[in-house]
Amino acid sequence: MKALKQNTNIIKLLFAALTLLFMLLLAVQFFLVKKGAGKTAGKAFENGSSQLVQSYSMMLTNRLNMYLREVRFYVDSDVVQTLDTEKIIDWMCSRSGRKNPDIDAMYFCTLDGTAYRDDGSVANFRNEEFFKAIAVDGNYEYISNPKIDFVFKKPVFYVAHVVNVNGKKLGIFAGVYPLSSIQKLVSDIRLGDTGNAWMLADDGTVICYPENGYALKKNFLTGLPSKNNDLREISQNMVNRKTGSGWIKSLGSGNKYFVTYAPVHNAPWSIGLNVSENQYFSSGREFGRIIAVSFVLIFLILSGVLFFIFALLDDSGKKDSKKRPSKEKKN
Repeated sequence: MKALKQNTNIIKLLFAALTLLFMLLLAVQFFLVKKGAGKTAGKAFENGSSQLVQSYSMMLTNRLNMYLREVRFYVDSDVVQTLDTEKIIDWMCSRSGRKNPDIDAMYFCTLDGTAYRDDGSVANFRNEEFFKAIAVDGNYEYISNPKIDFVFKKPVFYVAHVVNVNGKKLGIFAGVYPLSSIQKLVSDIRLGDTGNAWMLADDGTVICYPENGYALKKNFLTGLPSKNNDLREISQNMVNRKTGSGWIKSLGSGNKYFVTYAPVHNAPWSIGLNVSENQYFSSGREFGRIIAVSFVLIFLILSGVLFFIFALLDDSGKKDSKKRPSKEKKN
């Protein structure tokens, strides 16, 4: 009787030890998989975000190339072949009401910096960024940083192209485009619940940013407090036309955000894409929750099986203890 009970207890102990060992190994595996999954998910998110921001950069480049084609319509016009500046200006002004609706105004600039607007007004553009880039530095086309237009009193940028006839530089055509056309494209970019896009000019001036009031009023190289050195460092990389990623603190809430960034080709701008820390780790955390639930379910199932086995062993022991006395009486 004692030997039977002792054997039953040994079997129970063996089952309990095996179950405990299995759960311990499962817990270690759960910890390692969860840790590895978090890193893998984060790396995958970084790669995906990097590809996305470069895709959005290409989208903006394509839009700017479309604007350049609109300006080339003027450059390639028949009147340019006359080499007659007055005729070119008269032709440009005559089609002022028929120009592409994307364009706020057109300029023809002579090489001395005199800029003739298609509304008949005249200005001096010798110190304008696009004029120096083409007339002085020798670029054949140029897209400028944004500025406030002195006529419309709103943010604009210039899309300019040199006018060459038979190797002779005659002047520059420049289209005035509203910055809002680019700002809307960027502000419409979303990535999940918290992802937003923003842009900087090549001097660190904000072109657009998720927090209102920063456009053309905030400079991320010169106008940030020391607590935002992380944002300043990334902004410097963007101004230097680098592609990369990093972590910053939000200017408003101070929450951490993961940023990927890339230059916009054909323009002195860069684009960045922000996502919150929670969103960055969300896929890894979701995978961790699935593993945790699986661990709990396995534990409950094994506990149930172990309880069932123990119950069978107890029941078998009771039956054997009842049979043994009856056999001893017969003997």
